[in-house]
Amino acid sequence: MDSRAQVSLEYLLIFLISLSILSMFSIPLIEDTVSDVNDIKKSMDIKNTLIELSNNVNLVHASGYGSKKTISMNIPCNMNIYYKTKNSRHYLYSYCVLSDNTKKEIEVEIPCRVSFNNKPTYYYTSLKKQWYYNIEVKWIEYNDDYFMNIYFR
Repeated sequence: MDSRAQVSLEYLLIFLISLSILSMFSIPLIEDTVSDVNDIKKSMDIKNTLIELSNNVNLVHASGYGSKKTISMNIPCNMNIYYKTKNSRHYLYSYCVLSDNTKKEIEVEIPCRVSFNNKPTYYYTSLKKQWYYNIEVKWIEYNDDYFMNIYFR
């Protein structure tokens, strides 16, 4: 009976040592994977927000001057949204801070110039994580120029 208990104890000890060695290598890999998944989720949330705004800008732009649309949107994280022109194309973009503290620029193309919050010279806006911003997308005129305005309320 003693020899069986000793063999059983040795197998149990070998199993525990193997398990601890395996966990020493697998836990850091799992932590890296979890942070990568969180980075992907955050960047996709930001991209989806920009795509939804872009779709509404496209719709109002296609409807012609004087049209507007009011929507409600969830903002999934604190973010800044910017407007830029690059190679005669118009973009909405934002930055996503990744888990390694690097910044990734996320952009979507839009058909025309855009300003924010009913101010023709505002080309960025800061948004807090919030459920249901009421957002108005409309045409405005400034210095004989027509362009879109996105107003977050």
